[in-house]
Amino acid sequence: MRAAITAIWLAACSSSPAVTPDDVATQNGACTALEHRTFTSEAPGECGLGPNGPTSCPWTIDVQPFDAQASTFHWHHSDVEEAGGVSCHGAVLTGRPGASQGMLPGSYDTATHVLVWDGVRYL
Repeated sequence: MRAAITAIWLAACSSSPAVTPDDVATQNGACTALEHRTFTSEAPGECGLGPNGPTSCPWTIDVQPFDAQASTFHWHHSDVEEAGGVSCHGAVLTGRPGASQGMLPGSYDTATHVLVWDGVRYL
């Protein structure tokens, strides 16, 4: 019984299926190949001030479904959280955190599985 529960738990916690080059190449609107995924910065970034001065922590981007034209993102960076829409055209991403904030550029490399978002590398 314990083995069956462990197997179910491991299956539920397993990583998402690999993103294939074809999945990314066919995106035209929503970032369907990247949805249901959380990306973590390759290197820790600045996260505000702690009791002993500046601190660092991993930054994250979570991509979720919205509609056929766009997905949604939640971006935790520094001591800030931004959210908005993100669209993909092939491996090129365009994030729109808010009407007055402009656009955030991004790209996804299918060979390295690295997401570059606003100049920062995420795995």
